[in-house]
Amino acid sequence: MYFPTAQRCEAVIRDTDGKVIYTWSEDFEFAPEPGYSYVNPGERLNYQITIPFQALRGKVSFGQASITASLVNYPQLRAEMPLEIQP
Repeated sequence: MYFPTAQRCEAVIRDTDGKVIYTWSEDFEFAPEPGYSYVNPGERLNYQITIPFQALRGKVSFGQASITASLVNYPQLRAEMPLEIQP
């Protein structure tokens, strides 16, 4: 898998109208160096990201939202799940 920068994954939070309210990568700078990840049959890639609540303060209201995680350069490889933001 080819990645155009050091960033490998992305996460986006959307409100119930589908409006983007948070993009994980906006909090980081990624080296402009391209790279590859090789996945053999039976193997998998795992990426873990953390979204601190402070990053969402003032952007997310209480209620329903959704989060989508994807691989950079491979938007078809993604997962989406609902979120419930509680006080």
